[in-house]
Amino acid sequence: MSCSPPTAGRRPPTADRRARVLERKQIALLRSFAAWAAAAIDSANLLTETRAALADLERANEIIRDRSAVIERASDVHDRLAELVLRGGGVHDVAAAVLQVLDGTVEFTETTAAPAAPLEASRGLIQTGTGSTVAWHFACSGNSFCDSL
Repeated sequence: MSCSPPTAGRRPPTADRRARVLERKQIALLRSFAAWAAAAIDSANLLTETRAALADLERANEIIRDRSAVIERASDVHDRLAELVLRGGGVHDVAAAVLQVLDGTVEFTETTAAPAAPLEASRGLIQTGTGSTVAWHFACSGNSFCDSL
């Protein structure tokens, strides 16, 4: 290993490539500089990894918040509809509540009058007292609750 001390009026030590014998103090100083540089490089790498992990966690947290809001809204809708039915609300009351909650359209069709494909694609079925089946068809878009259905 070679190094020369800086002196006034001379080129920087890196430009002087002549071999020199270094004292133990100089070698110890160079080793501590090398250790410090290695620690700085490791710290920079760890900082980069930490920032990337933080960005990933922020994205995951945003997804979790969105899902939580959807679940909370679904729970509120369920409670509202269950209370409506328990208080004796009819099919039209439920349809009005669904229409209000989803900002969409609700269409009731008797199974005898409905085409098979839309009937099977419906989101839920209600059995009426006469034994006929009423299908719920609704269009919903533009909010996270509808997109989660």
